[in-house]
This record gives sequence, C-alpha cells and structure tokens, in this order.
Amino acid sequence: MRWTNLVPTTIYLYSDIDDRLTTALDDMGMGPQEAWELAINTYCDALQPPIPAVFPEPIDKAKLKVPRDPNPPPPGTPRDRPVAPGSVVRLKRNTRARLVAACHQEQMGGMAVLNDAMEAYLDELDLEQSDAEQPQAH
Repeated sequence: MRWTNLVPTTIYLYSDIDDRLTTALDDMGMGPQEAWELAINTYCDALQPPIPAVFPEPIDKAKLKVPRDPNPPPPGTPRDRPVAPGSVVRLKRNTRARLVAACHQEQMGGMAVLNDAMEAYLDELDLEQSDAEQPQAH
C-alpha cells in the first residue's frame, strides 16, 4: 500500500529560472508543488498536439520514468547557463505521466522540458502582472 499518490521528482533548474520561481512563490504565497503542477499541465496543454489531460489508472512505472536528454553534449562540455542545486517536488501521478509524454513527444530530456515549462509559466505570470500595472488609456 502506498502512503501517498504523489511521485517524487528531482528538478534541476537553470539558476535564473530558479531565482524567478523563488520570487514568484514568495510573491504569490504558493507552494512549489502547486506551481509545478500548473506549469507542467499548462505546458502539456499548449503542445501540438496537446498531451492527453488524463492518463487512465493504473499508470504503470514505464509511463512515470522521466527520460534523460536524448542528445547530450560530449562529456566536459560547459553548460550555457548555470544550474541551481536540484530540488525534489512531489507531483501527482497524472502530471508526472504528462511530463514524461511531453519529453517523448518533444524528444527532449526531463531537465529541458521542466525548464521550458517553468520558464513559460513564469513568463505568463509576468505578462499578467505587467498588464495589470500598466495605466489604462482614457
């Protein structure tokens, strides 16, 4: 018997995205799990074709294994962007299955998809905030 239906997911974000996420969580009073659920599901909905919203239960382990980058750079290649220390967030099984499906569809590893998903989510939040702050034309 499982004590939780959530799946621990290790996430490595680029440092600049990690900083933005930390600020957004502080500003919104939201927890990391909620932000990741929203970011991943919004990203999966926006893909063409969209990732199915619901995976039938039971979701087998193969559908929950996040793939690595299929085209990794040669060993010793410096990264373009610094990476923050990894963190673990617990995702709903369906969200984790959608993440894995997005990785396969986009032919990207988990780190790339997670960074793209969170960056897009934070960009969307910034757009909404900047629209609200702009003075209305009279």
